[in-house]
Amino acid sequence: MLDLILKNGTVVDGTGKPRFQADVGVKDGVITEVGDLAGQEAKEVIDVGGLCVSAGFIDWHSHSDLAVLADLDAANILEQGITFEITGHCGVSLEPYIDPKFSAVGPYISEQQQKNIQEKGGTAKAVFEEIAKQKLPTNMAFYMGHGNIRGNVMGYDNRKPTDEELEKMKALVREGMEAGAMGLSTGLIYPPGSYSQPEEIEALCSVVAEYPGSSYTSHIRNESNKVIESVKEAIHVAEACGIPVVISHHKIAGRHNEGKSKETLRLIEEANQRGLKVGLDQYPYDGGSTSLLSSMPPKYASQGLVKLVEMLHDPAIRAEIREQLANDSDEYENLIYGSTPAGVIVSSPSHPELTGKSVAEIAEMQNKDPYEVIFDLLCEDGADVGAIYRMICHWDIENIMKYPRTMVGIDGSHQQEKHKMGHPRSVATYPRILGTFVREKGLLTLEQAIHKMTGLAAEMGGFTQKGTVEAGKDADFVVFDADTIAGPADYGSADVDNIGIKYVFVNGVMAVKDGKCTGARGGKMIFRPKK
Repeated sequence: MLDLILKNGTVVDGTGKPRFQADVGVKDGVITEVGDLAGQEAKEVIDVGGLCVSAGFIDWHSHSDLAVLADLDAANILEQGITFEITGHCGVSLEPYIDPKFSAVGPYISEQQQKNIQEKGGTAKAVFEEIAKQKLPTNMAFYMGHGNIRGNVMGYDNRKPTDEELEKMKALVREGMEAGAMGLSTGLIYPPGSYSQPEEIEALCSVVAEYPGSSYTSHIRNESNKVIESVKEAIHVAEACGIPVVISHHKIAGRHNEGKSKETLRLIEEANQRGLKVGLDQYPYDGGSTSLLSSMPPKYASQGLVKLVEMLHDPAIRAEIREQLANDSDEYENLIYGSTPAGVIVSSPSHPELTGKSVAEIAEMQNKDPYEVIFDLLCEDGADVGAIYRMICHWDIENIMKYPRTMVGIDGSHQQEKHKMGHPRSVATYPRILGTFVREKGLLTLEQAIHKMTGLAAEMGGFTQKGTVEAGKDADFVVFDADTIAGPADYGSADVDNIGIKYVFVNGVMAVKDGKCTGARGGKMIFRPKK
């Protein structure tokens, strides 16, 4: 007897092939058969007539590793159909361990968990062992963050590593790869990663390349004025080391840069034609999101983020930084200039009444200079102030989405209310693409979009058990109504429910029923496929 039959569904299998009518059988968390299962018995039979059955959505760009030890239910992830998260991006990861006061993991890790990890040396293996104590709501794979590695060895020093320091960093990379990490991620706009040169990244990726199935993923050095040069850098590093690379949340920022995706996609396609494996991921919104502190010029963070916040109390330093933020720059990614104060939407733990408002709106309310608003918020809450930067070119969003090698990633994590950033990508990325860009705009066919969300991502990572609805594959499914699916959440209203997702299964476990998280946990840790 089977455990589950999904009966009478329209299967969109993740390969890109046309949809078809079929039943899907499941036993012990694995798909047993896709076809006519009339006459077969199961413990549970669900009639999904009129609905689509696809493989579970794969989030190629997740930061849920930072929150996983907080044991959250991941409702915001599961309720948009995500069953598998590729985590550890942008140079920031849970492993190797770094003091929480230097990372975004602080609110999510207990003192006991810190102690457990530190007692085992703070290695990637120690972190993975701590994660393994929990039942996971989703499947999760892990990259190592270059920021963690550099921070452990060099702190926030703005210089090249010595030979000895580089060897220590390479040893940390090797430890992580031995433990099963996917590879290395970089966040080259964020200190301390922004202080590195391509030669350093290449040296570390050369260690990654020693391990079959490994890859490199990069939040590139600049996504605005120097986005073309930055894409070239990522491709060069990967090509020199002979490993695949994924360009993280690929975008073109700054209205004056609109259209540059024509060149970046040409570079990516030419690299693939040469035999290098280059992918990219994307979310479908015009606003990026990170901390407000990340908008400060990187050179001021060379003594660490705590010291940077202290410096912002000095009127002379404020004046100096204000002048730089108000003008365009090729030296670093100027998020404030690219968005303008009207396009920077903040979330402040100390001032919840300001959450969802732009810096320009707050300045008008408080009769302040917009830059003083920024500095005052940072002085009160430091790295805890979140910000959405609306600076992404709309034409390029659609151009990148149409590119055949583009995957999907939300650039978010499991949420708990008091730390909620309020970016709609964290709750609605997948239904928004299927509702707005597939059904309404016709930018992609349903089969093309599902392939990007499932089979393409599985192929990029070498995950042979994931990504398609086929016998022998893991029973990760999304059951949805293609005629109604939508992600209505928007800036300032990210708590709006998605529409049209009926069920989500993770390894055969029903994680979402009637659009709501059940609390059941069927996820697993997924280590690097050794292909």
